[in-house]
Amino acid sequence: MVKEGDNAFGVMLGNGMYNNVGPRYHKWTGSAGPRTLSLMLTIDGKQTLVSDDTWEGRAGPISFNSVYGGEDHDARLEEPGWDSAPFPTANASAWKRAVKASGPGCTYAA
Repeated sequence: MVKEGDNAFGVMLGNGMYNNVGPRYHKWTGSAGPRTLSLMLTIDGKQTLVSDDTWEGRAGPISFNSVYGGEDHDARLEEPGWDSAPFPTANASAWKRAVKASGPGCTYAA
């Protein structure tokens, strides 16, 4: 899927079972903190893509999700092309820089 020229990498983060703060049935009654992405992708053994605070994000069309309580998806909030290059958005002001978080505590072994 990676091609010559511009590319984009899009990720949708959900709550899973460790950030279960919604009003629906859930067994986990706390939160392990905000949704966080830690990504390192090596392409063809040559290029490495690492998530950092230059990435941008915004609230998406999924307004609620839980491993026990299901998911709410508001299709009116979908933004076509959000995960494509070049990034064609009419709503650029809604996108904010990612906040740097501490890592998961693991090490990378080459």
